[in-house]
Amino acid sequence: MNKKSFDKDSNPFGSDLNEDLCQIMSSGHYQPGEIIENVTMFDVTQLIEEVVLEDAIYEKNRILYKLDYFDLIVRPLEAVTSWSGEETVSSLYFESRVKNFSFFDYQLLSEFNLRYKLLKVFINNENQLCFCFPLILEGVTTEHLLGAIHSYMTDLQSARKMIKELVCIKDINTSPKH
Repeated sequence: MNKKSFDKDSNPFGSDLNEDLCQIMSSGHYQPGEIIENVTMFDVTQLIEEVVLEDAIYEKNRILYKLDYFDLIVRPLEAVTSWSGEETVSSLYFESRVKNFSFFDYQLLSEFNLRYKLLKVFINNENQLCFCFPLILEGVTTEHLLGAIHSYMTDLQSARKMIKELVCIKDINTSPKH
């Protein structure tokens, strides 16, 4: 077997690789997504409006959407006292809390966590079922951010169907019997 030593000055892909890449990018055939490091509250609202039709409620350091079965909360992952206007953050935390439904089934909680691999599913101190995921924006493109939000909302819609069935079962079990 013939082993070559590593030559750090060699150019295995050709010496004019950077020029070729610049030509491809400037031709209009290859348009990479805009890489983002920070987002403002307005940026996040614009991206979420792509998948959520409800109006945003702006609070001190978070954005709230009141959906049919969930309250969707988007806030910075890092601890900030306020987040508004043009203030930027480098990470986001998405959390959806199931409304008007106390949840105590830890076996089903485990099933939720196995089914939704990208989400963290937990029960908060108010016995609400919560679906969340953190998103660190370092080197992420706008397409990736929109894709992550879309995947999160798709998983929430799937979970919504299961929650709706659970609420119906709970209502049947708690309704008065004659």
